[in-house]
Amino acid sequence: MEKIGAVITAAGASSRMGDFKPLMPYEGTTIIQSIIRKLKSCGVTEIVIVGGYRFEDTERIAREEKVDIVCNADYQTNHMFDSICLGMRHIYDKCDKAFFWPADVPGVRPETVKKLLDIGSRSDVSVVVPYYENEPGHPMLIMKKAFDTILTHDGTRGLRGAVEKFDLAVRANIDDPFIVLDTDTQEEYRKLLSLERTWKNGADTPHEDMDFNVRASVKRGHIFVNETLFSLLNQIGKTGSIRRACEEVGISYTKAWAILKDAQQVFGKPLLATQSGGASGGGAELTPEGQKFIRSYDAFCGDIDKYAAGIFDKYFGWNK
Repeated sequence: MEKIGAVITAAGASSRMGDFKPLMPYEGTTIIQSIIRKLKSCGVTEIVIVGGYRFEDTERIAREEKVDIVCNADYQTNHMFDSICLGMRHIYDKCDKAFFWPADVPGVRPETVKKLLDIGSRSDVSVVVPYYENEPGHPMLIMKKAFDTILTHDGTRGLRGAVEKFDLAVRANIDDPFIVLDTDTQEEYRKLLSLERTWKNGADTPHEDMDFNVRASVKRGHIFVNETLFSLLNQIGKTGSIRRACEEVGISYTKAWAILKDAQQVFGKPLLATQSGGASGGGAELTPEGQKFIRSYDAFCGDIDKYAAGIFDKYFGWNK
């Protein structure tokens, strides 16, 4: 009988969230337990968690759910692809195919898991990648014949870089918005919970759930602290590059540096640590102060969001 496995990556420190994502509440349990139970409900038996940060807490969950766990001791310096390889080596001889499932993408529907397995049952398939509205998501389903190619990949562009080597990587168009909804920040976590409530209420169009997404601008003297700074720092944290962050936010490199310089004058401490890199713009990462700003601004706007529905009804309730 065919055995199906799964690698759940949960090694990171969740610095942008300000909380440990795998253990945050979701679906009446924790995020990581929700993923494990969905996998088991779909016939996945060989499950391994790759932990790192707060390993003992994650190990306790693994024992409770009766799944395996391995430790990525170098989680602070290596990348998610290293965690993937650790997990894949652990289940290499235990299964015929395996899901790769990051612990910050918990909302995926069980029906999606079953559909991916159905597509992966074809003999000519090496990898199945789910897409929602032309955006790639998770979890990927990887066949045993593709394991060696992934394990010998040099890490360029992570797992997606390895998948690009396969001619028989199937793009599966899935009507499940949760496959592209990760939870790196408090704002994204609130969006996940909101969409989950709408989905459970049986709405035909979950995207039409009311989302106020109020963003704030705060002025101190002649300097504004606003969503542009938040977005810029958030993208730098994701990409490790100021130039790439500028492209994502849609501002010039010169303007970005002016915004960062002004912000650092306000806070009195550097928000970034940079290293030179010539024309490519070098590398950049958020300092603890930069990470704190991301969390604080996101939480600040979240508190504003809490009051938005009542205010909206106050002024526009006549249109119901």
